Amino acid sequence: MEEFLLQRQEAKQKIWGGAYLITTHGQKMSKVDYCVRLMGQVYQLFSTSPIRDYYTCADVQKHLMLIDGLGSFLAAQVVADLKNTKGHPLEGATDWFTFSAPGPGSLRGLAWFHGVDKVTPTMYDDSIQAVADFLGDDDGRPWNMQDLQNCLCEFDKYCRVKTGAGRSKRNYAGK
Repeated sequence: MEEFLLQRQEAKQKIWGGAYLITTHGQKMSKVDYCVRLMGQVYQLFSTSPIRDYYTCADVQKHLMLIDGLGSFLAAQVVADLKNTKGHPLEGATDWFTFSAPGPGSLRGLAWFHGVDKVTPTMYDDSIQAVADFLGDDDGRPWNMQDLQNCLCEFDKYCRVKTGAGRSKRNYAGK
């Protein structure tokens, strides 16, 4: 992985996108070195206690959060990738549809939706369920709360631009 990332970096190819803030958490090292070290810690963690020993998305998220540098939201995004990977043990997790973890954007999106100043993490479960209830089922299936959480983050961006409370990081001239 390190060799691949360094080759991309040397070729001036994009490594980091704007979706997630990648930092070294104040440690004096390159992002590549930090991420390689972090992935090594993930490997070590799951080599001593394999991921197949965990049956829910929430269990895997909590286990990932044992690693310094993987907080609730980023660990949940790793879970999202794992549960959507064909053949991965989380593909059939019992909480596949109900699991999600709030990020700052989805909390703001919930506040916009509910017309309140703030939604705190302790209010999250009831608040996002109210959105799912408002939307109704998704063609007979329950809402995937992790996808809904991501939609609320995008809703926050839309509302901030529409109301003048913020600006878009993307340049779009429109039609």
